[in-house]
Amino acid sequence: MPPNIFKTASFALILANVASSLIGFSSLAFLDAFVFHVGSIRQGEIWRVLTAGFLHVDFMHLLFNMF
Repeated sequence: MPPNIFKTASFALILANVASSLIGFSSLAFLDAFVFHVGSIRQGEIWRVLTAGFLHVDFMHLLFNMF
């Protein structure tokens, strides 16, 4: 694989993390829909296993994880 694909993938993941976290900071409904919740996962909302990794508690948490 060419090295540029790694830069592009990294940038895409960072962008997805920042965008989803910023939306989650301002929308409790968005956060509730995608946060890791065992009861909801057991009821079939398996996307929460993946999407929870893109959510952050606050800006400092996001900053440290993106660094």
